[in-house]
Amino acid sequence: ADKIGDDALAKKWLLVSANDGNQVNMGVLALTYYLNKDFTSAKKWASKGASFGDILSIYVQGAVTYDEGQKVEGKALLVKAANKGNISAIRKLGSIYRLDEKNYEEAAIWYEKLAARNDFTGTDTYSALLFILGKDKESCTYNDKVLELGNAAKKNGTYEASYMDKIMAVAKSTADDYCTKMYKNG
Repeated sequence: ADKIGDDALAKKWLLVSANDGNQVNMGVLALTYYLNKDFTSAKKWASKGASFGDILSIYVQGAVTYDEGQKVEGKALLVKAANKGNISAIRKLGSIYRLDEKNYEEAAIWYEKLAARNDFTGTDTYSALLFILGKDKESCTYNDKVLELGNAAKKNGTYEASYMDKIMAVAKSTADDYCTKMYKNG
């Protein structure tokens, strides 16, 4: 159902599977509801999935809790999911610290984890945060990594021009106009 793009049918089968006790699909269902801004249903399924230790469910619990204004509790759940490797939780924590709290040092900790996983946008944001934090040389190193990741995506067919073109253009400009002049000539 998902492959043919029938969202209603996919949700129906996710519900059947989750109701039959499939913990992974409880998390997928919770995420589906969360992305559709149905926080009540997202919480219900995230709670069920999290009771079995499903990491995706824990992420959704944290995201919903945070988005509904319980910021401390939400971040604690997000940290729990992030520490178990959930990329969405890592990304949300980085975003919270960078955009909501303007705590760039804490944000950098989370974006560094994305950069370590060769996450294109995470690496780009980490490079920018390093620059803001006065770590220009390290910023240039990660700026170079953004270019490498983008070029690798072009080669392997995963390049998404709609958002990657702009990031690549800025990274190339930064490399040519700043990083090369500051760090490659000596």
